[in-house]
Amino acid sequence: GEVVVPLAALMERVVMQQVRGRVGDLNHVLVEYVLDTFHLCSHLAALRRIYFMAAGDILHEFALFLFDKIDRGEPWSDAHALNAMLQSSLS
Repeated sequence: GEVVVPLAALMERVVMQQVRGRVGDLNHVLVEYVLDTFHLCSHLAALRRIYFMAAGDILHEFALFLFDKIDRGEPWSDAHALNAMLQSSLS
């Protein structure tokens, strides 16, 4: 007689095989898009330099600038001021 294949098995064989085959392609395109469009590697490198102290000279200059403001009694705890100090140290 005729063999009847359950719908779930048919979906697995036909549709899911196609989807699995495209996942790798889509993953590659997505990674390239994020790396190129958003410059992910340069952002990660900047984070590494700042937060993991790979750029000690930058952080040293930032710390000197910060402690100089504290010593002079100038306001330093404002987020905008801290960002400006960090940007100044990075440039």
